[in-house]
Amino acid sequence: QKEITFTLDDQNAYTSFGPSGVFNQPLLFSYTLTGVELPENTDFTYVYGAPDGSTEIVDYEDLSASVSGHSLKVKNAKLSHFSQYGVRPRR
Repeated sequence: QKEITFTLDDQNAYTSFGPSGVFNQPLLFSYTLTGVELPENTDFTYVYGAPDGSTEIVDYEDLSASVSGHSLKVKNAKLSHFSQYGVRPRR
């Protein structure tokens, strides 16, 4: 049995998992956040946030953001390891 922690940074909608670990098959992760302020007319993507500040896009089934509804939903993001993940505007 292993205890897993999940922390949400509510300033930028990043999630952190621990302890660190790599998976043989991707873990599917879905979540919904409500009460978030989102910039208008922005297309978002789900990313891995590396310790050096760089980001890498993560495959996911769906990502929906509602500026008027103050909500953000990520469905079936494929996590290959526990680390820090979040949503950022597409560049």
